[in-house]
Amino acid sequence: MIREVHRRYVGDARALLPEVEAFLGSDDVALRFVPESATTWDERGSEAAEVLRDSGLALPLEPTSPR
Repeated sequence: MIREVHRRYVGDARALLPEVEAFLGSDDVALRFVPESATTWDERGSEAAEVLRDSGLALPLEPTSPR
């Protein structure tokens, strides 16, 4: 799991740069949580969300489905 996170954010630099490989391999830990419940909210209708969309500065939404 940790290698997948590194691959997503660091890419091939890990394999190409020995210092990066040593640093990334040194002290990471992965915890997996299994939620018992979840709460969501929808703020797309708020004035702030509307202004942000209209300005063109809103970032695209990321899917929340497992990868």
